[in-house]
Amino acid sequence: MELWILVFLLVVVQPLVGWWRFRSYLGREPVVPTKRKLRFYGMIVFTQWTLMLLCAWVLSRRHLNIAELGLLTPGPLWAWVAAATLAVVLIGATFVAVRNLRKSARDEFPPHLARMSRILPLHPIERVGFTPVAFTAGICEETLYRGFLTYAFLQVTHSMPAALGLSTLAFGFGHIYQGPRGVLSTALLGAFLASIYWGAASLWPGIALHAAIDLVNGNVLGSLSRLTLTPAEPDAHTGASTSEASPPLERTTGT
Repeated sequence: MELWILVFLLVVVQPLVGWWRFRSYLGREPVVPTKRKLRFYGMIVFTQWTLMLLCAWVLSRRHLNIAELGLLTPGPLWAWVAAATLAVVLIGATFVAVRNLRKSARDEFPPHLARMSRILPLHPIERVGFTPVAFTAGICEETLYRGFLTYAFLQVTHSMPAALGLSTLAFGFGHIYQGPRGVLSTALLGAFLASIYWGAASLWPGIALHAAIDLVNGNVLGSLSRLTLTPAEPDAHTGASTSEASPPLERTTGT
């Protein structure tokens, strides 16, 4: 019974609480205060490690060690090469996208990126506070979603592809606070991570990839919050400044 209670917490409760908590900490101000961001980061770390402890307890009730989910071996070389390749591609794409956004008007910023950038680190102290969030996400989310949920779903499907597919869907839904695009992109990343996990029988390549993407992309995308709140240059023909208009974040997020 405790196995399925934890599954329910991960698949249903955690995503909905995360969505509510994200909107709560985001607030209505155009700039999210550093203290609020750091509290948000701390709550993420606390929640995920608490779920890890629950996972370890649930597995111990079944005479299993949490490390048996895929933490006992580093995995084959090909898995690390695949993870590193995807990391380079995704991080490179983020740098290119942010560079292009720096050259564009604020109104051209995708609403989901503008919304997410407000809670990501901008100042040095925020970057320090965000670092354990990235590593926690890599370790805990890979263990919980790729490892534990796959194990749980395997008990009822008796099919590894089906179990991995269900855990991937849960992983995508777990990021509902990022909006539809975030759910889709996360699910696609989850499918790649699931493939590595299935072939390598190890969580470590996926953990490294997950943590690297969160750490680098989080810091890079966080810099967009400065751009979205910086007054635009006066129009060359009218001399009007867009600083008098409401910030695009307020117009697009509904917060």
